[in-house]
Amino acid sequence: MYPKPNISVSPSTIVGLGADVTIQCQGGYQNMMFLLHRVGNSSSVQDAEPSGKVAEFHINKVTRRDRGNYSCQYRNRSAPFIPSHPSDPVQLVVRELTYNKPNISAIPSWMIPLGTAVTIQCWAWKQNIHFFLYKDTDSIPLQQMDSANSHGVAMFSIGSVTQADAGSYRCFYHKKS
Repeated sequence: MYPKPNISVSPSTIVGLGADVTIQCQGGYQNMMFLLHRVGNSSSVQDAEPSGKVAEFHINKVTRRDRGNYSCQYRNRSAPFIPSHPSDPVQLVVRELTYNKPNISAIPSWMIPLGTAVTIQCWAWKQNIHFFLYKDTDSIPLQQMDSANSHGVAMFSIGSVTQADAGSYRCFYHKKS
């Protein structure tokens, strides 16, 4: 069996209704057949036969039905049909309403010595919301959680900071419902 592929979403895993989304699946071998699945749906959502190691699946003008968790696999184009292990899932969140940007801050500050802890605080002044914390341009959230109180605040902890933790962070949120 082939090793699992990597999966990513562009421009982001959180998009507004009507946005265009590309899901990329990267395998370890050339000239394979790629299959994109929505988790919980036994039939393939899309398939692709790229000439290289990366397949792109386009979802034009996303709707509410497009939200959910996606995974991909690849297999040799010729028999026997032996698929790779499935990729880790990515969650596509479709925002239905436009919300104000959340606020983000770091406690004690954005400049801290290696080996110390930092808390990244996100808040949006809304009730019943779920936050996602992303690092740099990653398409998979680093952490996610429901707001801790009625003021729409989430506290993401990063203990014993290393050089790999350096970079830019961003928050997104959506209603829990």
